[in-house]
Amino acid sequence: MKSLMLKKMTVLVMLMFPFLGGAFAEEGQTKKVREGTTLPEFHFSHYQDPDTSSIDKALVSPHFLGEDVSVLYYIFRQTYVADKNDKVGGGSFQEVQKPVIYNSVLQINKLLKKAVKEGTYTREEAAEVMKDCLRKSYSIFFVDTKEFEAQLSDIDGLEQYLALYRNISFE
Repeated sequence: MKSLMLKKMTVLVMLMFPFLGGAFAEEGQTKKVREGTTLPEFHFSHYQDPDTSSIDKALVSPHFLGEDVSVLYYIFRQTYVADKNDKVGGGSFQEVQKPVIYNSVLQINKLLKKAVKEGTYTREEAAEVMKDCLRKSYSIFFVDTKEFEAQLSDIDGLEQYLALYRNISFE
């Protein structure tokens, strides 16, 4: 009898848990940015256009948005992903620098690919947007981006990512 009662109570708690989620949130916990929310502007003092002329095209993987994007994407990966050697085992591994920014660009790439397939963006529009994000992410790699990264972690959806990247300006 007690076993049946315990099972029923467990099921009841499991059914109610999704509705109680907000009650267990910690104070200061961030929430996703909602549509229509004004995103802050970010001003950085450093702008450096990536040097695409010195890249060996044989090293560059093709990109669905064309050669210009593939070269910038290659530079982006070379900038954000560092090869490290393991001192103990002698092997090597890759470490992502500024993973929040890195992952946001990967997410933008993924969402743009989906948007092109759905017809929301043309391939040309998506290429221009992606090139802008890649150039900006390359430039901000060299400066303090803690506030930008904090804002990025609250973003959800292609248009919010793009709006945040559009809000980047350089002096």
